[in-house]
Amino acid sequence: RGAPGFKPQSSPSPPKGEVPSVTPPPPTEAVGASGVTWRDDVARWALFASLALMIGVVGIRLLVLPRVVDPRVERRVYLLGTLGAFLALNTGIAGFVIRSANALQVSGVDLLYADLSPFAESTRFGNAFLVTTFGFGICLTILVLAWVLDAPLLRWPAFLLALVLVWGYPLSGHQGTEPNSTALTEIADWVHLVTAMLWVGGVLTLAVVVWPLAPDLRRAAFLRFSRIAVFLIGVLLAAGTFVSIQRLPE
Repeated sequence: RGAPGFKPQSSPSPPKGEVPSVTPPPPTEAVGASGVTWRDDVARWALFASLALMIGVVGIRLLVLPRVVDPRVERRVYLLGTLGAFLALNTGIAGFVIRSANALQVSGVDLLYADLSPFAESTRFGNAFLVTTFGFGICLTILVLAWVLDAPLLRWPAFLLALVLVWGYPLSGHQGTEPNSTALTEIADWVHLVTAMLWVGGVLTLAVVVWPLAPDLRRAAFLRFSRIAVFLIGVLLAAGTFVSIQRLPE
C-alpha cells in the first residue's frame, strides 16, 4: 500500500516467436498492492446477481411452484437458471482476475502474460476461486443436461451444490479472515447470502416468469412465496445483525 511506484519485474525479452512472460511478486510480498476498487465492487455485485438468478429462480421453482406447470414457464425457468450459472462462472473469473491484478501489481498488457498461479494457490481467496469455479461449471453442466434431457429432477443436485459453493465467499472474505472472525461469523454470512439470493430470485421469478406466463398460478404462487419470504427476511435480518454485533465494533 505504501509503494505506489513499485513495478513487477519483467523477464528479459524472449526470442522471436515466443510468448513473453511477466513474473509478479509473491502475494505475501506485494507491498504496492492496491486495495478494493470500483471494479471489485462491480464484479461482486454482478456475481451476487448471477447467483441470485441461478439459486433463486431454480430454488423457487423447486420449493414454490407446483410439480407440473405450463411448458412456457418451464422453459423460462431453465433459461434463467442456466443463464445465472453461466454468468456466475464468468463473473467469478472476472472478479478473480481483477483482484489478482490489484494484489500482484500487474495490469494492462502484462496481465495477459502474468502467472496468476501464486495468487490462486497460495491464498484463501484463490483456493475458494478454484473450487467455486469448478463447482459452478458442474452446476452449469447439470442444468444444461436437465434442460436438454427434460429431466427436472436434475435441478436438485445443481441447486444444492450451488448452496454449498456459496460458502466459499464467507470462507475467503472478511468473515473468515479478519482477526475477530469466527466459524459463527462465517455461518451467519453464508446464511445471510443464501437467504438474500433466494428472496431476490423469488421476486424475480414471480415478476418475469409467473406473472406474464401463468396467470392461473399467480395467487397460489404469491401466497406460497410470501410464507417463505417472511422466513427468509427474518433469517436474513438475524444473520446480518449477528455479524454486525460481532464485527462492526472492531
